Amino acid sequence: MAIRRKKFITKKAGTDDVVALDVNDVSFPCNSKIPGMVLVDFISEMDEDNPSAMGKSLTGFLKAAIREDAHEAFFEYCRVPENDVDLDALAEMAGWLAEQYSGENPTAQSPVSSDGLPTTGIPSLETASGLA
Repeated sequence: MAIRRKKFITKKAGTDDVVALDVNDVSFPCNSKIPGMVLVDFISEMDEDNPSAMGKSLTGFLKAAIREDAHEAFFEYCRVPENDVDLDALAEMAGWLAEQYSGENPTAQSPVSSDGLPTTGIPSLETASGLA
């Protein structure tokens, strides 16, 4: 009996690509790469009918994307009311980061929505909570 097999060779760890998340002119460095399964987990855990699951998915993905030495500063920044980082903004950030890591048009700028924020395929708070 013959064994069917396919050999896969992945890219070497590390890349020259620099990924950073700029929020209101404050820059947060991100990992240049994340494992593909982190993206799979992020996508599979996004549940528009369950805001709690969506929140956990966003938090987990952002923790994986943002460099560990910037975690505390990023999450503290996002908790300050005056910085106006709402759930929609976090979803936009996560969507943009997912595009960068998945190789889906990583050099193109996301289209701008009517409120001036880049648009992505990640559901907004209104969609997730049924307010839309």
